[in-house]
Amino acid sequence: MLYKISDRIDIDSLTYMYSSSSIKESFHKDSCNLILPRRNLRDHTIGKSEIIACSDTGGIMPVPLFYDELCDLHLPDSVNPIMTESPYFRLPDSTYLPKSYRLYVLGAKSGKYIHENLLMEEGHMPEEWEHGYSKGVAINKEKREAIYWIEVW
Repeated sequence: MLYKISDRIDIDSLTYMYSSSSIKESFHKDSCNLILPRRNLRDHTIGKSEIIACSDTGGIMPVPLFYDELCDLHLPDSVNPIMTESPYFRLPDSTYLPKSYRLYVLGAKSGKYIHENLLMEEGHMPEEWEHGYSKGVAINKEKREAIYWIEVW
């Protein structure tokens, strides 16, 4: 959900608050982020999301694709996942939030947190993150925007 923050002081306060309480800070395209496939893209993914080597002490963290938010931002050439013969879900550079957005992961755990009928089908996430949740906020201080998320899969 995208929010516009009207006051510069408010966006600075939000940034400070989330920076001090987050379990991980990153840019959307950070190699240690595990991009969660959205349900509306589930039928189009070919295989599992990819986990690559991560040297960050915070480790791999699942974050959203921000599909709806990218559409709302009207970014050129955005949200068009590249489907290849690779067993992994690939995203072009334009599918990520711009670097002006800083992501603050406020919580993320693997496990089942919703009813079995609502869980994503198996096979879209690496085994250690087959099911779980992620919550946080992406902040763009320049544009005074905050995008809040909670994803359960």
